[in-house]
Amino acid sequence: MHYLPSPLGVIFATDVNESELAKARKCIYSTRVVQAVPPSSLRRFFRQVNGGFQVTAELRYKCMFSRHDLTKDPPFPRIDLVSCRNVLIYLEPILQRKVLETIAYALNPGGFLLLGKTEDIGAHASLFTAVEWKNKLFRKAR
Repeated sequence: MHYLPSPLGVIFATDVNESELAKARKCIYSTRVVQAVPPSSLRRFFRQVNGGFQVTAELRYKCMFSRHDLTKDPPFPRIDLVSCRNVLIYLEPILQRKVLETIAYALNPGGFLLLGKTEDIGAHASLFTAVEWKNKLFRKAR
């Protein structure tokens, strides 16, 4: 895989499920999904393909897809943003704490955590502060 120089760096996309990663690597989204994308971004970052819209090669080359288990594997270091949507709701409180501590450790100072709409940092508010409570966006506290 080639990595193009980018002020955004590399985007790490991870999952524990290899078949979901294989699907994600194709970077193809249905017409319904891309309806939420502003037209200027759709023209800039997507190309229409059979079955939907595919993210441009330039942007795909900035993405690294990898199998990663948040509950067992060491974290990727120096991350600016972790989107952990609809993961914590499936974990018991003790494992939630471990995962949130791992994410906090991996984040750069001032880094962000984005959770799913039904998720919360709960009793772990010492790790993160709310930036946008409604959208479940948090900033690393330390």
